[in-house]
Amino acid sequence: MSRIRVTMGRLRGRWIETRPDLPYRPLPARLREAFFSHAGPTIEACHFMDGFAGTGLMGIYALSLGASHVVFIEKDPRVARLLEQNLRRLGLADRTDVRVGDIQRVLTRPPAVPMDWVFLGPPYDFPTPRLEAVLERLVRYDWTRNDARLGVQRFKKSPAPRATGWTLYGTLAHGDDVVYLFQRTAESFGSSGIRESGSSGIRESGSSGGSGSPPSGGRPCGLRPPNRSVREHPDGTGFAETFHR
Repeated sequence: MSRIRVTMGRLRGRWIETRPDLPYRPLPARLREAFFSHAGPTIEACHFMDGFAGTGLMGIYALSLGASHVVFIEKDPRVARLLEQNLRRLGLADRTDVRVGDIQRVLTRPPAVPMDWVFLGPPYDFPTPRLEAVLERLVRYDWTRNDARLGVQRFKKSPAPRATGWTLYGTLAHGDDVVYLFQRTAESFGSSGIRESGSSGIRESGSSGGSGSPPSGGRPCGLRPPNRSVREHPDGTGFAETFHR
């Protein structure tokens, strides 16, 4: 048994139990912190989904940062048992729903409340067409709000998935991993898939997180617009953050 320490939020300093012999791949620490720094206050009071959850690292971070409820989806029963043990030990079980099974089948049963944020961390070899089908089901089966955000972890050489109802607005990249960032859109894209929100991007080297404030009014976790400026300040870490305008 090994452990990963939580480094953000009210659970900072607590440990998540992991098992190296089980088939899951946690998001590297730098990208994990960059993702939640980007999300910022939009995590507070939100409904969050951790798909391909493994031992629940991303969902537990969301809860640590104030998410009101998290749905975890994990196919492997052994991993799901360890996830449930982590949730009980951290006192989080009453704010979570663990669903065990193939994610495409699980998504045919929508939650009582749609998600504000979704994170998907499939295996490197998970076929892109199947991943795109998952994105489409998040819309078709009412898993996500009309302004929901989505992060998708992929191998750095893998293209961004394309699916009707999602607009790619940025990427977070470090080492062999990239997180593609999407927002729900009400537009219809037909069979051509997503429309990127711009062809030019601004790259940032460093681990600084998102800036700006969520819009006033609406529910507590109101999401800020995806288009934003990013200053360049290379620091040699190899981390890159790109947003489209």
